[in-house]
Amino acid sequence: MNRIYIETTPPEKDKKTNEYRFFEFLLKLLNLEAELIGIGGKEKLKAFENQFKDTTRSGYKNLVIIDADGEWNVENWNFESECRKLEELKQELNVDFEVFFLPNHRLQGDFEALLEKIVANSHKRVIDCHIQFENSIENYQEYVTPNRKARIYSYITSFKRSHKQNENFKNRGDWFFDDRNLWDFSAEELEPLKNFILTHC
Repeated sequence: MNRIYIETTPPEKDKKTNEYRFFEFLLKLLNLEAELIGIGGKEKLKAFENQFKDTTRSGYKNLVIIDADGEWNVENWNFESECRKLEELKQELNVDFEVFFLPNHRLQGDFEALLEKIVANSHKRVIDCHIQFENSIENYQEYVTPNRKARIYSYITSFKRSHKQNENFKNRGDWFFDDRNLWDFSAEELEPLKNFILTHC
């Protein structure tokens, strides 16, 4: 089976991260099967050398899907240099994998930047409100401006939920990606990622 390595932590029993659940749902949507592997951060890719080699030996493919990041956390960031780092790692370990940088394999950003793009049109005002809040907080030096993770968390917690949904959210990491009222998986911004997975899986 093909393996997809994502930047999140591995599941613990029924508890999965929102990123893990996102890729589970996306694979289901694309009618594909692949083993999802949480690597716990791109800097830990080296630890998966044996799994990369095992996958290739078995005739399957390795897909690495990680945050592009950007100028806010990588000095002198540019897309080409991030690609080079991964190519150098492949050569160093003598492994083979295909790589995709979130959100669109072109611009700086991360998983949360992609989620922001697939928020249902009818609820984009929730994101707009949070951005106004962030802009307001920036005017006060004693406060820390919330990051994009906080923005997306604020979005998903803004909706009324049943008791069972609340339990799934708190205890299982369910962000309800199958709810079309919340997420638009037909959004154009998701096409580069879909095409990458469809091409290589």
